[in-house]
Amino acid sequence: MSTYEIPASGSFAPRDFLAFVRENAGRVGRELLEKALTGFYAASDSDTPAWARMRVWGALVYLGVPLDAVPDAIPVVGFADDLAAIGVALAAIAASIKPAHTERARAIADKLLKQR
Repeated sequence: MSTYEIPASGSFAPRDFLAFVRENAGRVGRELLEKALTGFYAASDSDTPAWARMRVWGALVYLGVPLDAVPDAIPVVGFADDLAAIGVALAAIAASIKPAHTERARAIADKLLKQR
C-alpha cells in the first residue's frame, strides 16, 4: 500500500491525497472510501468553516500515515481506526456536509471500485 506523504512544508496536497485514494480504493473498502471522499469534498468547499476543514484534513492525513493505532496491513481490521477517525471528524462537521459532497463521493467511489 502506498502512503500519503506529508510535504516538508507540512501542507496538505489534495492532488496527492486523490492519487492515494485511487491507488488504494480496493483495499480500504466502500464505506471508508465514501467517507474519506465525502470529507475531502466537504473540506475542499470554501463554505465549510476553517475549523471543520482542519478537523477533516487531520483525519484524512491519518488515513495515509502508515503508522496507525491498528496497522493497515492487518486483514479485516486494519482500516478500522482510520474509519473511526474519519467517522468522528464527519460527525463533528455534519452541519457542513452538503448533499453534493456525498453524491460526488459516492459517484467517485463507484467509478474507482468498478476499475478494480
